[in-house]
Amino acid sequence: QLAMARVCGQRCVAHGAPSVHLLRADDRLLVVTPGEDREPSIRHVVLPSSYIVPNWPIRHVALSADSQDVAISGKRGVILHNLQTAKWRVFGDISQERQVRAMALLWLPKIVVVCVAGGGG
Repeated sequence: QLAMARVCGQRCVAHGAPSVHLLRADDRLLVVTPGEDREPSIRHVVLPSSYIVPNWPIRHVALSADSQDVAISGKRGVILHNLQTAKWRVFGDISQERQVRAMALLWLPKIVVVCVAGGGG
């Protein structure tokens, strides 16, 4: 089976940190960083099935300037992942998640900005 991954459209270089590239696939992100001897290192970050199954496909991905946090949105809702701790942050209330349709994601230092569609759509 051939799986495809798309570039997320941004590369992040933080001061004192290696360059990070993100690719998105159906159920995961691929985090590409320089490894030993500058050879690329690829880490698979599988999205929680409780989020991706009802909200597939992944529509937007944004990496924080310090390359530590990633915001991801699908059909509805937004989830956050810390690449250092490997912990996910999700909506506590699924009915709130269903009301959010992200049109764009943007990081300001440690705050994610989510542009949402209006009109209940």
